[in-house]
Amino acid sequence: MPKSIAGTTAATQKDLAGYKIVYLVEIDADEPDQSTTTQYYGSRKYTLGANTYGDDMAIDGLALSWSRLRVGGGLAEVSGVQLSIRNEEKESNLVDTYFLENDELRVYVIFVTGSETASDKIELARAVIENYP
Repeated sequence: MPKSIAGTTAATQKDLAGYKIVYLVEIDADEPDQSTTTQYYGSRKYTLGANTYGDDMAIDGLALSWSRLRVGGGLAEVSGVQLSIRNEEKESNLVDTYFLENDELRVYVIFVTGSETASDKIELARAVIENYP
C-alpha cells in the first residue's frame, strides 16, 4: 500500500517504515542434452516460496535499456538487458555448465514487506540471451 500524505504532514510520513525492494532475475538455462534448469539471482539474498535468489548481482549489475516510452507515460518496450554477476566463480560455473544462447531471462522487482508471495513479483522485462561475454 502506498504512503499517503493526505490529512497529515510529510514530516510524519518520512518516519514510517520505508519500502525495501529486491531485483530478481531468473534464467532458464539449459545444459547440452539435459532439461532446462532455472537459475535464480537477486540484488541481495532472498527466499521467495521454494526458490532462493543468490546475492550474486554486482553493484549496478542490472541494466535495462528502454528504447522508447509510451505517449502519455508508461513503458512500451525494453530493448536490452545486461546482467553482471559479481562472484566470478559462480559466473564461470554458470557459463561453463550451461549453454546460454537463446535462453529466456526474466527480471522482476518485489517490495519486501515480510509477507510477500510469488504473485507479488512485478515483471520488468523478459528477454532472450543472444550472447554473453
